[in-house]
Amino acid sequence: MSLRGHKTVATSVCPSVRLLVVDFGNTHMAVPADAVRGILQPEQVSDNDVLCFLGVNYPLIDLARPLSLPRKTSGADVRVILCSEGDCHCAFQVDQVLGLVEVGRLSLLPLPPQFRGEERRWFDGLFLFRETAALVLNCGWILQGGRRTSTGNRPDAMWTSSRAAPSVHGADPPIQCVVG
Repeated sequence: MSLRGHKTVATSVCPSVRLLVVDFGNTHMAVPADAVRGILQPEQVSDNDVLCFLGVNYPLIDLARPLSLPRKTSGADVRVILCSEGDCHCAFQVDQVLGLVEVGRLSLLPLPPQFRGEERRWFDGLFLFRETAALVLNCGWILQGGRRTSTGNRPDAMWTSSRAAPSVHGADPPIQCVVG
């Protein structure tokens, strides 16, 4: 410390990750923001086998089945999230988008030992969010669901939505990002 009260302090830079936090079956989950390509309202899509948005096909996967979570089929807050990494693409429905957050890597916690089986592949970890925990979805696992096939080009039954996948109405892109 000098006479003027200044300190020389070593600071460490803690890298952070941006996550889109969503509510899904009364559970907070987060998707890495760099994998999110768009957020659509259900009214902006129609029933088809594959959601085609800006020339890219997004198979709709039903995360409610493998995660054993209830799912809203309609409501003012329901959204369809478009995700992709490289040449893998998928879309899935969530009950509500809660916001975009930046979480320090030190705040991301590993899964507790209660997660023993298949679910260890579903999530990359968790972090504290609004007085509860949010599970970070493993994008690789989600995107695999869009590529799985059981017969020909039909998505695997585990991943297929109970309703057909949407495709975008109209010529102009109707994307509305909902954050917050």
